[in-house]
Amino acid sequence: MGIWRIPVDEIDRPGSFASHMNRSIVLLLEVLSQLKDHNTLLKVSLMLQR
Repeated sequence: MGIWRIPVDEIDRPGSFASHMNRSIVLLLEVLSQLKDHNTLLKVSLMLQR
């Protein structure tokens, strides 16, 4: 319960949720890096390691 899965055939499909999430996270990391917001970068890093 509470576990969410992406169907295998959806993972690499253009416009898929995973693709959108990847672009969003990359943009977030770039913005945080430019702002030198090291605390939030650390928090995001820790969340992504889970």
